[in-house]
Amino acid sequence: AALLRRMLDGVELLWVLGNHDPVAPAGLPGTALEEVQDGPLTFRHEARRGPVKPAEISGHFHPKATMPTRCGGVTRPCFVADAWRVMLPAFGAYTGGLDAGDPAIAGLFPRGARLFLLGRDRLYSMPMGPGRAHAAAGTDRIVAGHRRQHMVEPALQRAGRTVLGQGIGDIADEALEI
Repeated sequence: AALLRRMLDGVELLWVLGNHDPVAPAGLPGTALEEVQDGPLTFRHEARRGPVKPAEISGHFHPKATMPTRCGGVTRPCFVADAWRVMLPAFGAYTGGLDAGDPAIAGLFPRGARLFLLGRDRLYSMPMGPGRAHAAAGTDRIVAGHRRQHMVEPALQRAGRTVLGQGIGDIADEALEI
């Protein structure tokens, strides 16, 4: 805590409170707020339903998604973003995650979004269709709000199987190394 206090000396620190952090950490500087508006951005713990203006950055749901690869699906924490909202992944080892195709997340992005899965050294991007949620388990599995056979694979093929300048197989190769 002493090292953190020294690092924060002279820094205006704003703590955005949430369900796991209902108060600011004791003994550390800063101001605790439910939400912070800074220019065109509003930072809050949990995303609000409906249209948001100014733009919103939130966490709470700990989104994750599964990207199809030549070696099967690879599930990773992810950012979920559209023109007005960015949902942050959780970075802790014990934070779990809620699939981006779950209605609690997909419902916040009725026109669809982009998913940015965390890789070791880069992000991997794929689309999330408009307001799609998981279907019952089975062979026609929903992956991040898309039907694997009918939506994700053709989209990746049309894009030359390239994700942010890297081949789609790179995330599979990386997953095999972990």
